[in-house]
Amino acid sequence: MRGAQRCADRFVKLDWPKLLGELARQFNPLLQLELKQSEYYWVAEHATDVMFRDRSALARLYPRMVEHARMCFTAVDVLKFLGHKLIGSYQGEVQTHVHRRVKGVRIKHQMKSNKLRMYDEAGSVLRIETTINDPSEFGLAENRQG
Repeated sequence: MRGAQRCADRFVKLDWPKLLGELARQFNPLLQLELKQSEYYWVAEHATDVMFRDRSALARLYPRMVEHARMCFTAVDVLKFLGHKLIGSYQGEVQTHVHRRVKGVRIKHQMKSNKLRMYDEAGSVLRIETTINDPSEFGLAENRQG
């Protein structure tokens, strides 16, 4: 376990935008030709899809899940999931939005520019996404609160 932790600790010290930018220029010829001055905007996103064989089962379950996420998940819960502890010096807010869209209802918890979302995809897939737009919010493991 210690070896894996040492490896993970080195990852947080890498200049990921520079490293990924070099890889992108290597594999995307447009960056070398037409897009010489452009850089990628890197976002970390992780999604979990749960596919239901029976669409009606998700249709019955999903409204209760949205209501539970809206009513029961507190700012403390969202911050904890995103690796933070609610402390007096925290300079942000946690927001929850429920949005009705053509495809269905989506619930989103947001801490600054980092987001947790849950939605019904295509009527038979429950998708839960974590999108990290600002990894600097997490800091290095040794600087993390709590």
